[in-house]
Amino acid sequence: NPFWKSHFLGGFFLAGGFLLALGGAYLALGIFESENRFDLRMAGKFMVTALAVSLLEEWIFRGLLLDAVLRSSRTFIALFFVTFFFALVHFLKPPGIIDLNDADVKITTGFWMVGQIFIHFGNPVFIAAEFATLFAVGWVLGWARLRTSSLWLGIGLHSGWVFSYELYRYHTFMPKRYSAELFLPYIGTDLKSGLIPLAIVCLTGVVSAIWLYSRHRRH
Repeated sequence: NPFWKSHFLGGFFLAGGFLLALGGAYLALGIFESENRFDLRMAGKFMVTALAVSLLEEWIFRGLLLDAVLRSSRTFIALFFVTFFFALVHFLKPPGIIDLNDADVKITTGFWMVGQIFIHFGNPVFIAAEFATLFAVGWVLGWARLRTSSLWLGIGLHSGWVFSYELYRYHTFMPKRYSAELFLPYIGTDLKSGLIPLAIVCLTGVVSAIWLYSRHRRH
């Protein structure tokens, strides 16, 4: 990809900029409040995390897996399957409120745990506020891979989202006067939950498409 630098940087600043702008709006409305002063060392740590996560996940999902599925499926079906799988695996963990003692573990405990992992998929609020946003993220990243025949735009977008999310989570908190379910399904407890973050992800994808079209048209 001869444009890998501009694709990476453009994706990073588009995704991170839109997400931090949303976070700034939350702060202005009083939904979140600032907590820690800006720490350059923590920002560097979040950048390393964002790069590591984006490089690994884009290589696995949009590199190996999408390429393998495209060999036997149409483009839309392959993109849908990989996007759905990408969103699904991020929720393959038991709820944090489960606390089992050794005496409670039985031969059927594993099957019960599987049920607990998937039980929240029956909640329409969870689908709208959590799963749909990750599905949109995966769709935009998959589209970027197909549109550019490269992983670099997806790596930029992915790292921009992760960096902004971690940076905002470290520096802000939701006041105790607001319950976790108060603003659902529109606003969650962080920048990746809710229909408004879903709209921001979709907007990022649209702007990325316009930017790519105008850039490649010049070339």
